[in-house]
Amino acid sequence: MGGRKIVYTLKTLLLWCMATLYVVMRACTERGEHLGLFLVDLRSHFAEDPVLYQMFRNKVVVISLACVCLLLFGLLTEECEWKGRFFGREILVRAGSKLTRIVYDLVLVAVAVLFVPMAKQYLQPEVVSVFSESWEGDVLVAHAGGGIEEHAYTNSRDAFEASYAEGVRTIELDFLVTADDQMVCWHDWEDPINELFEENYVPLKKEFMQSRIYGKYEPLALEDVFALMKKYPDVYVVTDTKDDDLEGIKRDFEVIVRTAEITDSMEVLDRLVVQLYNHRMYEYVETVHHFPNYILTLYQLGGHSGADFVKHCRFCKNHGIRVITMWASWATSENVAIAEQYDIDIYVHTVNKVEQLEEKQAVGVKGFYTDYIFPQMLY
Repeated sequence: MGGRKIVYTLKTLLLWCMATLYVVMRACTERGEHLGLFLVDLRSHFAEDPVLYQMFRNKVVVISLACVCLLLFGLLTEECEWKGRFFGREILVRAGSKLTRIVYDLVLVAVAVLFVPMAKQYLQPEVVSVFSESWEGDVLVAHAGGGIEEHAYTNSRDAFEASYAEGVRTIELDFLVTADDQMVCWHDWEDPINELFEENYVPLKKEFMQSRIYGKYEPLALEDVFALMKKYPDVYVVTDTKDDDLEGIKRDFEVIVRTAEITDSMEVLDRLVVQLYNHRMYEYVETVHHFPNYILTLYQLGGHSGADFVKHCRFCKNHGIRVITMWASWATSENVAIAEQYDIDIYVHTVNKVEQLEEKQAVGVKGFYTDYIFPQMLY
């Protein structure tokens, strides 16, 4: 094969690739899906989403046939020529002529003009990924700050410091908004563990901070959490903000961002791992601030198996979310296998026995919310 034919073959292959990818990306855009999700579907032969395949299949077949015809035309008819009339003028077209090559190059350029802008959006690492900027995941997550002595759910400075001293580097905290629109670490104003105030009483921040949990543990306000994150630059905090309605979500994260601005702590927001309670919460949070780290939690949402779980995995893959957390009893080998297809890790809560942790590790669970298990107990 001569050099000219090799160049023509490479150009035709380039044309096919650009045209095919353009059609695929247009189909993904119409579905609101990332190209990474398409690649997962491609590996599974579109078993989970045959609709997307139907959207571009016929167009790709037509493009492929057209490119095959162009390739054969260029390789087998280089010396052929055709006469015709164009606007009353007689023209001569030769397959291997310079004019034909120029026209072919112009077609390539026209396709590239359509292809390149869309490729810039899609042919890159996922736009949002918990692994792209910071959190790499941990086997252990200290639940509600971690247990201290015989007490869980304290969300206290004492629990936070104790968990860190034990080697835990990812700490989950519960966040509530006080009567004066400040944020503190507490599980639920209605929770029976609340020994600070009467049931259903929402205190002012000052009232809450002047109290002692179980009479001895120091409570945390949001700015205290930010200060601890500055003190310990290798710690990540998982947020449990409770609200799942639009108004409550926006209020919670507006308070978080406002407090970070006031305390000059904006850099620590990249080390918050935001727990999502439903799919729409992601959009609401992102309207307030872009966080690089997210977890989808299913304890309110449900759908831990079958088609519902596949939908959760597809949502996470589409938004670069790499962790789903659920009740330990929900983490079966079946849904772990589904999650692995989408490159998603399964975390579970709340596990306080090493034997149960090891049992779940055996089926592929990667992370565990815990009150009383520490790294030295595992290794």
